[in-house]
Amino acid sequence: MKFISGFFFNRFYCLLCSIIFVIVALRAFFIPFSHDEAATFFFYVQSDNYLPYSAHIYTNNHVLNSALTNICYHILGSHRFVLRIPNLIAFLIMCYGIYRFFRHLKTISSKLILIAFFLLTFNFLDFFELCRGYGLSFGFMTLGLSYLMDYFLKKDFSYILLFSLCWQLALAANLILVVCLTILLFYVLVFQIRYKLFLNIKNILLQAINIFLLIFWIKFSFFYKEQGVLDYGVGTNYWAVTFKTLILFLFDTDQLWIQIISLTAFAFIFILSLISFLNKPFSVFNVFKKDLFFPVILITCLLAFYFQKKILNVNYPEDRTGLFFYLFFVLSFAFLLDGLPKVPALAIACSILTASCIYFFRSINLTDYTSLYYHTMPKAVFDKLTDEYKKTKQIFTIGGHRVREMNYAFLNYRGGAILNHMDDAEQMIMNCDFYFAMKREKPYYERFYDEIAEDKTWDRVLLKRKEKINKTQLIALPDVPKNYSGNKEYFEFLRFDNKLVNSANCLEAEVAIKFNKMPQPFNGELVFNIVNEKNEMVYFKRVPLNWLADNLSGETKYFKLTTGLTPKNGFTAVVFIWNIDKQEVDFTLKDLKIHELNGRGVNFSIPANFYPLIETITKQSLL
Repeated sequence: MKFISGFFFNRFYCLLCSIIFVIVALRAFFIPFSHDEAATFFFYVQSDNYLPYSAHIYTNNHVLNSALTNICYHILGSHRFVLRIPNLIAFLIMCYGIYRFFRHLKTISSKLILIAFFLLTFNFLDFFELCRGYGLSFGFMTLGLSYLMDYFLKKDFSYILLFSLCWQLALAANLILVVCLTILLFYVLVFQIRYKLFLNIKNILLQAINIFLLIFWIKFSFFYKEQGVLDYGVGTNYWAVTFKTLILFLFDTDQLWIQIISLTAFAFIFILSLISFLNKPFSVFNVFKKDLFFPVILITCLLAFYFQKKILNVNYPEDRTGLFFYLFFVLSFAFLLDGLPKVPALAIACSILTASCIYFFRSINLTDYTSLYYHTMPKAVFDKLTDEYKKTKQIFTIGGHRVREMNYAFLNYRGGAILNHMDDAEQMIMNCDFYFAMKREKPYYERFYDEIAEDKTWDRVLLKRKEKINKTQLIALPDVPKNYSGNKEYFEFLRFDNKLVNSANCLEAEVAIKFNKMPQPFNGELVFNIVNEKNEMVYFKRVPLNWLADNLSGETKYFKLTTGLTPKNGFTAVVFIWNIDKQEVDFTLKDLKIHELNGRGVNFSIPANFYPLIETITKQSLL
């Protein structure tokens, strides 16, 4: 029994944290960037523009994460490990928060619950290996709540100050926490009034700052709602949208058995909380007892998000955006278990710990995330493409769905952007030299492409055309090279219509540009745009130029932009550079040609209805 004494348990905990930290750090180093991480980098970190209202409008901007990552980027560069450092630090913050919770727990059983769910749940650790705000928010939430427990016990102002600081940082990292912090501040206010702690100049000033910041973030949330970007968590079934998706994310399954276990655990929390409340001398202030506080917060949050949906029509949390439920659930479970008899409590804790360890060792790897939401493009697949390029030193086209585009783009950016940008067609069309496709598309692509590399984790393949695509030159722009400079929004190179085209075949714009003096980074796009005779957009093929390099000045880049089938009843096509921020630029158009594509299957695309059908049949998301 000596091992489980406080001293030895704490040493065991520190050793375990160190081991898990090494695993998390290695995964952060080796796993390629996911789509959401690349979006965070290109839109908010590289641009130095992450402040609310001024930055690119989307909820992908976890402001604190973007700010801290931006600092790392400027000091140490753009390696994926560097960009993930803030969340690695957040893991240590969480570990310290858990350690502080141990002071409020009497039994080893309840401490093992925290270890099982927070250190040995392998999927959960992904949040600390990502360049996103979830790990940061969880770390600060955990530490902040440990200070709140101290405040309820000791009533020392320093603890409520530290709680406020931690939760304001958590909120800056994850905007959905406005509801949770509002609830927590309400309970803090009730506690302070009950114990006559509110009418204190320091406290009034602190709460005024808390409320001011909270109002700022609430207004920002409604700004997002007005802009139509709160697009996550769509649906009316609270259980399916929020809890099934969160269970799937954390435990890699949402089958009925784990839903039943989760509901049983919640019922266990609810019943034990009710018994604990009724067994105490009646007082509404019993909610501040350590065994009741977190169940009360959990239930209040459940109700708050339900009524927010019904009254304000704000979407429910979905999967990772509902991570705070996991925190309150586990803390509720641990503190209630702390009051159970020793033998059943230890049996429950050991069962959960054993299951966590088994899943941990079955899942551990250094190559990929466990959730489909953070799928990646293996470096080996990208390296295969660079090897193909080195054979001829000629730019080729590569296609792939838009959810794969940014995975590829970040690898290309880090590799010096020697490859062409990925064509992001919604349905696979056989008009690219190479394609990064789903293996489930094989019935369509196998006649036209050979598989040359495989991503076994996400069931995807790298394809190469069996037969080369034939190209008929339609236009060669005269009077090139030609210099362009100024701060116009649009620099048009070429405009043509269907009269110059012999058929409705796919077209390809081949462009060479020398960038003389450009902003760093250049927020602009090379665009090949086609509209039909009704002036409706048919294709908007673009290369975001900041995705190629931080500084394009002095660089010469070669591009190929490919369309699908052109409209039969007439169209207008334009090739231009879009200078989005109207910055001063200086570049030279060295060459521009338009080709018509011909060859076996080059105009064939997979029918749009194939994708929802195959997703339904296989019960697997399309990546």
